[in-house]
Amino acid sequence: MEALAAEFDFDKDERRIRCAPHFLNLAVRAMMYGSKSDNFDELLAHWGDKDFMTEEDGQRQLSDAINELGEDDDDFSTPSMEEDLELETAPEHSQEQCQVPEIINAEEMDTYRKYGPFGKLHNIGITLRTSSQLLEDIYEAQRQTAPTEPVVAWIQNVCTRWQSDEAMASCALLKRSALNRMLSIIEERWISQGGKEQDRPAILKETLSLEEWKVIAAVQKILQPFRVASKQLQGEGIAGKRSTSGGFDEYFQVVEMLLDHLELAVQG
Repeated sequence: MEALAAEFDFDKDERRIRCAPHFLNLAVRAMMYGSKSDNFDELLAHWGDKDFMTEEDGQRQLSDAINELGEDDDDFSTPSMEEDLELETAPEHSQEQCQVPEIINAEEMDTYRKYGPFGKLHNIGITLRTSSQLLEDIYEAQRQTAPTEPVVAWIQNVCTRWQSDEAMASCALLKRSALNRMLSIIEERWISQGGKEQDRPAILKETLSLEEWKVIAAVQKILQPFRVASKQLQGEGIAGKRSTSGGFDEYFQVVEMLLDHLELAVQG
């Protein structure tokens, strides 16, 4: 690229465009889990508001926010075992009572993302992977609720790939009855053993309400066009229907399609 820039007299950094999977991943990750620009955007919204912060605090927070923006937005490394298996807990927040925030800001949305519907699915997966008994419970629940269907393993999401969130949501929706049955089995066993609160299985905190299931279904539906776009721009389209080349000339029209899709989703 440097050689071409020198030969044809253009700025290689100015002309740089990321590959499709990269910008699609960044877009969906920001939508689902927020980004470091959340704090920057919130800061700008209150800039100059003396009730919000002093001038000294404002300068310090602005500096911190700008530094965060430049740290690791391009991080595509494989997550460490600790990062992948991390089960976050916060004493001041209950997973069972994490509601959609009334005030939309970076802090409230971050809490909701961790302890809302997708946070619960993530924690369920972590718990299943660390307990052979619970793993057998989910298999038995599948056999009870759908005897003629094959027993499938839980699909766990990872922090660096949005496709894993979509796959986890699809798996959970497919095996929703089995998941609810598993939690019932665990609760019944706990009650039969005395039902003491201090012995209550932690996984019961991850029980999803009807509204939370609706959120999971809605997000999974919203992600489908991104899934199609990702395949198309990687040259895995359908002959005669979607391009199989994934050429650069398709980038902008696909991005416009995704933008229209999100705008329609916001409108309901």
